[in-house]
Amino acid sequence: MTLALSGQHIAAVDTLQDAAARQAFDSDPALMVRARGISKTFTLHTQGGVEIPALHNPAADATDVAAATAAQPCIAFTGASPHSVVALRRHLLGYVSQFLHVIPRVSTLTIVAEPLLLRGVEAAEAEMRAGDLLARLNVPRRLWTLPPATFSGGEQQRVNIARGLIADHPVLLLDEPTASLDAENRAVVAELITQARKRGAAIAGIFHDEDTRAQVATRRLELQPVLRAVA
Repeated sequence: MTLALSGQHIAAVDTLQDAAARQAFDSDPALMVRARGISKTFTLHTQGGVEIPALHNPAADATDVAAATAAQPCIAFTGASPHSVVALRRHLLGYVSQFLHVIPRVSTLTIVAEPLLLRGVEAAEAEMRAGDLLARLNVPRRLWTLPPATFSGGEQQRVNIARGLIADHPVLLLDEPTASLDAENRAVVAELITQARKRGAAIAGIFHDEDTRAQVATRRLELQPVLRAVA
């Protein structure tokens, strides 16, 4: 598995060099995200609670871009209040997951436009921008008024991508965004990600597709399996 990083706005640091890396991060206002010792453990509840460590050493910090411009301190996600987390997700973070999880019986156009509506964009403009992006991602217009629950896997993923990218968030987190797509649509998504990087977005993504990764990434971190239990 490979973590692909795009743009010049991400600082990935090694624990042994933490002090120097923190100083470099604090002194560079262009850096928006700092990740340190990220961890994840999966618990298999159906198998007696067996734990599988995927990543080791927790913590992740990110700056609120609006706060940064006002010379305010960074905001640590791990200690932020629920209201701060909601605000950061709304205004700072765009996220594309592997699978689309949305409220049932809501039209595709509304689902894609929602991130813009939450940021105060007028409904007509939000829907127009949503339609433009869906068209670019080759989602047929006849599907726009339908809920995506019955769409194919590739169609659902393109809706997911449109929703995640539409609001031009300064930080984008991408979890296998092209896993269900054919070559033509992978190329479209790669172009959208590259455009986001060129406008200044900080992007971190997991990619198994080497061709797409090569197109979008400016840095790569190879993730190795954790072979020992987490204490």
